[in-house]
Amino acid sequence: MKAIYHIFNSSVVFKALKDTPGFKNLFWKTEALKKKGAMKILDTVIKGEIEEKYSNIDLSTLNTVGNRVWMFWYTGFDTAPELVKKCLEKAKQVEGIDLVLLDKNNLLDYFTFEGNIKKYLDNGNIPLVKLSNIMRTQLITRHGGLWCDATVFITHPDLINRIKDLKFFTLRHSKGWHFSEGRWSGYFTGGGIGNPITGFLYDTLVKYYDMYDYHFDYFQFDYTWYYAYTHFDWARQLIDGVPGFSKDLDFLQHNWDKPYDESVWDAVIQNNEAQKLNWKANKTPEDRSIDTMGLHFLNL
Repeated sequence: MKAIYHIFNSSVVFKALKDTPGFKNLFWKTEALKKKGAMKILDTVIKGEIEEKYSNIDLSTLNTVGNRVWMFWYTGFDTAPELVKKCLEKAKQVEGIDLVLLDKNNLLDYFTFEGNIKKYLDNGNIPLVKLSNIMRTQLITRHGGLWCDATVFITHPDLINRIKDLKFFTLRHSKGWHFSEGRWSGYFTGGGIGNPITGFLYDTLVKYYDMYDYHFDYFQFDYTWYYAYTHFDWARQLIDGVPGFSKDLDFLQHNWDKPYDESVWDAVIQNNEAQKLNWKANKTPEDRSIDTMGLHFLNL
């Protein structure tokens, strides 16, 4: 099974070629095979104790999201790229936000390593980017609030006030090719203390690494979301009940080097609660005399 998933662990490449003539059918067949295999692996983890724990959830008793927002940059935000620093600056301008900044020096003030997580992080079986999936789900479940990736530009300064009284929130989007069908975004999601979605995700991740010593797929975290969505009515109700819909959360990322257009920019800000960026791909321009979408963001 491990070898199979190493072979098919190229979803990002397949995504790029999904509309290429002669490749489209292979893409969807491969995605269906990957999904079926992922569900079988997750079955071995979830069946039993975890399934029993989350089989019946009373949604009326859930705590609300609140206004706490968690952001993490391993080496500290002082050493972060300019793009990350700008995302942090804009987050600080959000009304009513209780922002908690995490790095390698204060992480253990809030987060507890359990099971094999620390061992696999140290030996490289769990890369740092995957550790953040474990971190966010534990932090939300135990402390409440919203996880916001350090590369998320929150475009609406009143976003927290609009969602703080909800029992669950995640950014919904329009990535129809992805098996989530735009229903959730792990990079901006949250709930109150004891939230069952983040609790399920966390418990499953910890138990998975107690049973296996490898990360079976690039989208393993999303497959775990998908398992919850398709197996538990309460999870489907919470996810489908999230208000709002972002038309293009990746617009700025994909148009970073395009000429700045005020009308286009205003429409993007109006139609999306946030923009997801990539600090590796969205480089700071060497020539700052050309007003691009990316440079406009950095100069906000």
